[in-house]
Amino acid sequence: MGNYFLILRISTAGEFFDHLNGPVITITAKPFAMKNNRNLVNSIRLLAERSQQLALQAHAAYEPLVTDIIKHKRTDQKGIEHLLDGLLDFCFDDSILLLYRKLCRYYFDLNQQATADYIKLYREMWDEEGKMNFKKKN
Repeated sequence: MGNYFLILRISTAGEFFDHLNGPVITITAKPFAMKNNRNLVNSIRLLAERSQQLALQAHAAYEPLVTDIIKHKRTDQKGIEHLLDGLLDFCFDDSILLLYRKLCRYYFDLNQQATADYIKLYREMWDEEGKMNFKKKN
């Protein structure tokens, strides 16, 4: 079996971008012959750079939506949960994590159980300490 590398395609235009769903990400595995570790290191570096660029784009898209919900005291729980789902994918970035926390604090008054579930999801997905605590309990 050959070696593989991942191609990350990010689209923020037209039908590939929805302000509630965020940017569309396509990851494709392609075979390649790795001549040395430099190719792998460069691929990882590029992936990290693109992830940060994507986080900046996501913040620009999500920040006005979070602000609008809180400012206008929106109560559409499905819409808020949809937004939390989208934010969760980008919580590796501190600015997105702040938006996620802000929206969770707001949502807590509307639906405490769902908010607790979103906090648990964050911990399972992104928080190393939360992952360890969750594993110990189960």
